[in-house]
Amino acid sequence: MTATVHHLFPYLDAERLDDAARLRKEAEALLAEYKQKRTDAEKEAAAIVAHAKTDAEEYAAETRRKLAESLERRTRQAEQKIIDDATVIPTFWPVTHTLVKSCVKNLPSAALVIPKYRYVEIKDD
Repeated sequence: MTATVHHLFPYLDAERLDDAARLRKEAEALLAEYKQKRTDAEKEAAAIVAHAKTDAEEYAAETRRKLAESLERRTRQAEQKIIDDATVIPTFWPVTHTLVKSCVKNLPSAALVIPKYRYVEIKDD
């Protein structure tokens, strides 16, 4: 091949052709090295993206779990507050007699009528 190239380009001597061949081999090796680096970088980037997706999914699952726990805790707190603040409501209707403290005012006394407890007042003596 050297003879053919030398025949086509007689002004090129063997030393220059050897240098050119050496430089070409170095360039090809450098190109192969950078192609390998690019492939490695792409693999590393893919691994980073996969790891980030996994972390994001774990974070989302943890956040959903914490939100569910928070909602459950707040629901229990609200229910307890309702229970703690609730007024006692009688669950039976008196048949004949009603015993009432003197501090209770405006309690309906009709036995056959459902009493309207919203008008009942409890006052300190």
